[in-house]
Amino acid sequence: MHHARISWTSVQEVAVNEYEWQVTVNGETQVRQSGSATASTILLTNLVADTGYTLTVRSHCSEDLFSEWLVLNFSTKNETSVAEGQIGTGADANPVFDGTYGPMLYPLVPQRNGTVVNMLFTQPEMTATGITAGASIIGVAFEKLNGTFGGDDYPDLRMRLFAKNSDFAAPLSMETTFGDIIEGHTEVSDNPAFDLPATIGWINFPFDNAFQYSGEGLEFATAMYQNGQTAQFSSYIIWQYTANTADKIVAAWPINTVPMDENLMLNHNNMSYKKRPNMKIFYEVSNVATGIEIGIQDNMAAEITQNGGTLQLLATIAPLNINQEKTWNIVLGAEFATITESGLLTATGNGTVIVEATSADDASITDTIEINITGQVLGNSNFDRKTISVYPNPAKTIVNIGSKEVRKVKVVNLTGQLLLEATGNNINLTSLSQGQYILDTEMNDGKHFYNRIIKE
Repeated sequence: MHHARISWTSVQEVAVNEYEWQVTVNGETQVRQSGSATASTILLTNLVADTGYTLTVRSHCSEDLFSEWLVLNFSTKNETSVAEGQIGTGADANPVFDGTYGPMLYPLVPQRNGTVVNMLFTQPEMTATGITAGASIIGVAFEKLNGTFGGDDYPDLRMRLFAKNSDFAAPLSMETTFGDIIEGHTEVSDNPAFDLPATIGWINFPFDNAFQYSGEGLEFATAMYQNGQTAQFSSYIIWQYTANTADKIVAAWPINTVPMDENLMLNHNNMSYKKRPNMKIFYEVSNVATGIEIGIQDNMAAEITQNGGTLQLLATIAPLNINQEKTWNIVLGAEFATITESGLLTATGNGTVIVEATSADDASITDTIEINITGQVLGNSNFDRKTISVYPNPAKTIVNIGSKEVRKVKVVNLTGQLLLEATGNNINLTSLSQGQYILDTEMNDGKHFYNRIIKE
């Protein structure tokens, strides 16, 4: 949404030195970002959502020789995206004459008060559509195989839609009442004048109110009021369905003397109609990062003990449907390790390293991890492998360093932010909140010592 990873291929000249690039907003001439790159890929951040951009890039082949500009257009995502998934791919309906209870039943029998239907779409079926917990369902659709229609030439038809997050397993109970649906489901639409279009194909049933999906199964119910003797449609309705789904649908098809009230039992069991229709789900997902969590590949311990050893760090950005691009940075202890763009940490010295992962989409979404490194025989000689005494620890006010050779002392938090700085061999912690901090002691000879301290 606010970032883009752009790659290109040099087809004319190899960039002996580097690539030069610029970014503009489509339709503008002002350069918004520019820079150089040694590889044929760059990560652009701080972009505006739902905006078209142009990237121009060229090879710097020698001191006075450049390639032609390559023009690449790209767009950032909106803060939300609409996606869809389908449950049921069978084509088992007879296109000449067939019927299902859902989403509404009309087999040329006008002497009915309507239909009430509850359909179960299990968690595995929902997961297979790609929908994730937290998505907002904004509508559904069912596939109509014939040209039956309602509308102005027919009396108004009331159509109600209901949805429910459900961990229920098939079969659905045939003791379910319409009252159970009204009380246990969320009503997402109540259309007093629903017009069934003559369209052959998918018929949309939009929601008046988006339904928050929790990640479980989904029960979806409809109530169509046929109003007794009155025919509501031009002919019978054929909905496409997948066979062997009778245990995932319950329905009522009351005659005109049975009211469509909360006592109506969904126990109609005509197997000619007890077939769950195929359904599409339309849902909105957020593209906004809400959190990030660092882990270690293969659940390894947060340590490196082998000389020159490595540790593969991982980071998961929430929600899972968004782009997982992130940046890695050592915020404390960069003299003890290096880290790649992919999160591979390599030890170069003994000490404590704090690594930060940041969402490429939002620099405020970060997480840190502390890695202890030992067993290194190579490294920067300016950083001592031994420790230095610090007392008292924990401390409420003054912390003393057990040496008279101290040039400077700093206190940083666990993300590497500098909080306090002083000269000499002590520092006052009074202004700090209770918690853990890192004491960075620089000696007169340039060596550094790092100690974890606790402020009481």
